[in-house]
Amino acid sequence: MVRDIFDGVHLYWTKVPPTRYTPEGRECASMSYINNHIYMFGGLSRELHKDTQLYSPELMNWLMPNEYKIRSEPMPRYQHSAVLYYDHIIVFGGN
Repeated sequence: MVRDIFDGVHLYWTKVPPTRYTPEGRECASMSYINNHIYMFGGLSRELHKDTQLYSPELMNWLMPNEYKIRSEPMPRYQHSAVLYYDHIIVFGGN
């Protein structure tokens, strides 16, 4: 899977091939930026997800799930909202 990354300063898209690990594609997930990482939560593919995936823009790489520890996760959901509040991500609603 190839990722497209947008440069908001110079206004252009770049294709970046994946390295190592890329989570399964999904729809209706939320993504939030906190502490130099992008957190993707939930979504829907062949199944309903409740996992939290981490992407490092600095490394341009997804971290493998065994490289970080999420202590607990909300119920599986998609079509939800997420907002950043200081160093917390608040997830609300969804199916």
